[in-house]
Amino acid sequence: MVRKALLCVLVLAGPACAQERVSTLFGADGRVEAHQSQDARLREMSRSVAAVFSARQVSMDLHSGWAHLRTSPFVRVQLEDFRIPPLPLSPRERFYGQPSGGRCTAFLVGPDLVATAGHCFLSPGQCRFTKFVFGFAVKKSGSAPSRIPLQDVYSCKTLLEWRGDLDFALARLDRPVVGRRSLMLSRRGEISEGTPLAMIGHPMGLPLKIEPSGVVSENSFSGSCFEAHLDSFPGNSGSPVINLASYEVEGLAVAVPGPHFAAGPAGAAQAVKLPESSLKTVKIVKMSRLLPVIDKAALKDRLKSRAPGKSLLNQPPRDPWEMKNAS
Repeated sequence: MVRKALLCVLVLAGPACAQERVSTLFGADGRVEAHQSQDARLREMSRSVAAVFSARQVSMDLHSGWAHLRTSPFVRVQLEDFRIPPLPLSPRERFYGQPSGGRCTAFLVGPDLVATAGHCFLSPGQCRFTKFVFGFAVKKSGSAPSRIPLQDVYSCKTLLEWRGDLDFALARLDRPVVGRRSLMLSRRGEISEGTPLAMIGHPMGLPLKIEPSGVVSENSFSGSCFEAHLDSFPGNSGSPVINLASYEVEGLAVAVPGPHFAAGPAGAAQAVKLPESSLKTVKIVKMSRLLPVIDKAALKDRLKSRAPGKSLLNQPPRDPWEMKNAS
């Protein structure tokens, strides 16, 4: 087996993982709708995973009790070369036409705490322009949601941690999450090559998907990250990566080399598929390196009584993420 030079390092003076967008397919595409998963435990865990939306994409209707999502149908994609205009997506591609809107994935690690990738925020100040939407998933009927109950939409109150070295962010929500459990987090920091994995997230900003066919390809016991073969795309950044032997979150997906789409013979975009033996792998920050930050936040909550937070339901004036993408 050819060994790769890991992009994960022990020292904190510099990035622990290369901050490239998460995207690629290894062999057959293993992703399924959350309700289609044959694993009941993964289906339950998926309830604790949220899509990260710009606040301007979420219209909060207090009278009706619904939040209306501003999405676009998944019918066009942008290639890595931004000099090329977006290409139409091949209708044969999976999930063609589904609504796409979120920029990243996050998951519940405390009553009002979610973890995600650090690069999902341009700066700590972007927190106030961000919503976390639980339940953005295709229903058993096959319909995709355009609206979500208000109780499943949470505002980002503050970023307790925003780490460039580990590409990690810990956000406090505007209120405790109701009806969903914090995911169990691994404290070991060691995971053997060949360990089966699952990942839950929102590839391409689509409704929730479960990828149950991942495997650890390489682990650095002294480093901050491990590597895995997982079917993943932009939007999976921040997704929980789950050890299927323990059903604990082993890490948080942050990076993999592209490209993720390429022009097909007819000019339509197609997902890039790599052999399972490919040396390109998803980079995953180990949960054991992030736990001290999460534990510190939890301890503060236990030591002091928190005053009710100010509601952040009002729409912010301008989202810096949209300003960047519009430029």
